[in-house]
Amino acid sequence: GGFFGAIGVALIILLAPKIGLAVTLSFIVLGQMAAALIVEHYGFFGISAQPVNILKILGAGLVVSGTVLIKYF
Repeated sequence: GGFFGAIGVALIILLAPKIGLAVTLSFIVLGQMAAALIVEHYGFFGISAQPVNILKILGAGLVVSGTVLIKYF
């Protein structure tokens, strides 16, 4: 975790001044949500598999919509 944590911090430091901190953090949340959907769908790490449904996809879409709103409005 230390190596990837350092990369994550470095990316935040590099991206935040260019695209804004709110957009950077919303991308982090979107990445975590996408990873959680994949892990849950396939049942990785001993988690019981839960299929991705339209409501979960809609939730991720709302995060994308929020990011667009933050960036352009």
